Amino acid sequence: MPLLIGTDEAGYGPTLGPLVIVATVWKTPEGRSVADAFAPFEGGLTTEEGERLPIGDSKKLFNPRAAGSLAGLESTIAAFGASAFRDPHTLGDLLARLCPEDHAELSRCPWSGRLQVPFPLAAPSDRTLRHRELVEKVLAESGLQLVAVAARVIDAGPFNRLCESLGNKASLLSEATLRLASERIDAVPAEGEVHVFSDRHGGRHRYGGLLQHTRPDGGLRILREGSPESRYHLEEAERTIDWRFTVKGDRFVPVALASMIAKYLRERLMERFNAFWQSHHGEPLVPTAGYPSDAGRFCEQIQPLARRLGIDSGSYIRSR
Repeated sequence: MPLLIGTDEAGYGPTLGPLVIVATVWKTPEGRSVADAFAPFEGGLTTEEGERLPIGDSKKLFNPRAAGSLAGLESTIAAFGASAFRDPHTLGDLLARLCPEDHAELSRCPWSGRLQVPFPLAAPSDRTLRHRELVEKVLAESGLQLVAVAARVIDAGPFNRLCESLGNKASLLSEATLRLASERIDAVPAEGEVHVFSDRHGGRHRYGGLLQHTRPDGGLRILREGSPESRYHLEEAERTIDWRFTVKGDRFVPVALASMIAKYLRERLMERFNAFWQSHHGEPLVPTAGYPSDAGRFCEQIQPLARRLGIDSGSYIRSR
């Protein structure tokens, strides 16, 4: 069965909080086009009881001002995750399975060290079971298998160190994404076709050099570079890799699910970040989403507390 990987990120632009990159890994049916195989999932699923499982661009599905937005992401993620990450019971368990190395780093961090909070937030119910059964049914009918989900969760301190070594955050995003997907490719038998779909990284059009650096044994052909898509073909000893970076790539289900998981993880970790500072702050402290429009206010309010606690600003404020 050909292997397909979809990647996306959440948290590239903020000043505070982690950059989260996610790859969803699928086995796809022989003899069917990718578009046909994933067509039943386009736009989401609906149970016989009329309950929606949305699948799409996380920026459109998650509205921080709307009640239940995170629950909407969570219901879909938990339904798909039954086979992909083995029923974690806490956020820490989930991170340990998706990004074990980053989880170890996060566990040492004062604001994300307390990760033994529930996952999912909603208690299991008949509704949860219906959602899982629906996803499993449609996967079986389509011939698809979601075989793995992997992530990078790069908090401000590591983010700053990586930006320093790589030169800028654009290089960090692209290199971390390519390595994450490449590791998933190498985790399966080295034969057959691999297709990788990535949401385009900002305004970057050229990825050939990074791909050749990441997979040096592959013969690289540049099929096209520009808008709306940059596409590459790699010939390796026992596999071929077709890799696309597409504007609005999160319209495609594997990328959309990666987008949703990335956004969910970032929002849950921002809850931990805000809870830490609020618990130590002597006065009421309005939480922040970490974006530049509000991060300055938040950082100014916590600066005296950070000094008292001996926490360097470079461990929580991104330099770029």
